[in-house]
Amino acid sequence: MDRLDELKNCLGRNFEKLQEKLMPYAKKYGRVAAKPVLELYYVLREDSTPAKDKAVIALALGYLLLPSDILPLRKFGIFGLLDDTLSVSVVYKKMQKNITPAVSFKVEMTLDKWFDGRSVEVVG
Repeated sequence: MDRLDELKNCLGRNFEKLQEKLMPYAKKYGRVAAKPVLELYYVLREDSTPAKDKAVIALALGYLLLPSDILPLRKFGIFGLLDDTLSVSVVYKKMQKNITPAVSFKVEMTLDKWFDGRSVEVVG
């Protein structure tokens, strides 16, 4: 399976696949860190999102979620986390215009489910 197939598999219509990949990240880094990633995912799934924006979001989420990485966390420590954070942050800033109240609602409902309604997370 090549990287494009992995990406399609990971970000397909089946939310369970994304949830499997995102849940450990969300639990480790907390609700605040998971929110922009979920917002990007729900924007990706919206029919109204332009194809160009969907492609950019898919690449950012793929980079975050796929196992291969330019700067692996195990090898590069904090720098391995920063490259993931930077890629999502840049795309998130550009895609904020696509975050509708419906997307925000879906994200909050998902986060409430994952974190039992808690809005504050302690990482450590």
